[in-house]
Amino acid sequence: MSEWLGVSLPLGRHSIMNGIGISLSATRPEFEAGANALIAFSRKSMALSDWGHLQTRALFESVPSWAERKVITMIEWEKKFKTSKKNSRVAFAAYYGVDELSQVLMRRG
Repeated sequence: MSEWLGVSLPLGRHSIMNGIGISLSATRPEFEAGANALIAFSRKSMALSDWGHLQTRALFESVPSWAERKVITMIEWEKKFKTSKKNSRVAFAAYYGVDELSQVLMRRG
């Protein structure tokens, strides 16, 4: 099937878990629809990953005493930046550019 697009598609567990799958017996239109869905999913995943890297950099730079260090242990990181559902919700809302996650649902209507 890769000859239809000229590339191999990274179809794997993450795409399948998110409802994207392409049957081995797919017709060309079914394959193309699945490939388009997979490409859109990949773009969203990459955007989220890029955003995560930017947030990590911002957190790191918020601790001036770490500026000259090459390694920050996970223990140090987690001590400084507490993990919680509340912090995760705040970060996820920031990703979507809203104050509350419920606003994301309102956008989708």
